[in-house]
Amino acid sequence: MPQLVEENIFQSVAEQLDENRRRNRQGRRGAKYLLQGLLACGCCGYAYYGKPVSSAGRKAEFEPRITTAKERLARLQIELKSQVDQEAQARDLRLVVDTLATFARQIAAGLDQADWNAKRDKNG
Repeated sequence: MPQLVEENIFQSVAEQLDENRRRNRQGRRGAKYLLQGLLACGCCGYAYYGKPVSSAGRKAEFEPRITTAKERLARLQIELKSQVDQEAQARDLRLVVDTLATFARQIAAGLDQADWNAKRDKNG
């Protein structure tokens, strides 16, 4: 019978089938995880596997991250409020200074037009 597959390809496939049997990638109930047993450790050759985590385990894993994120958010909100307050104070101060400058110009213009008695009262 003629050879259908080259010897080196046949040998490679046979080795892969042997490895698949050794790792028993799917177990009795089938693969529970998509890549179950397909990844192997480069040092020891042991196949990686999935492991279910309880809701308590997930909470323990993510709770510190959530707490840190909430604390950071609170600090940023305080900083934002402080910055908004400072900007409002600066805006109010500019308004007061502009109003006083306008008032001073009006007084100066009015004194130039005032009669001699009004000027005397101002100077004396």
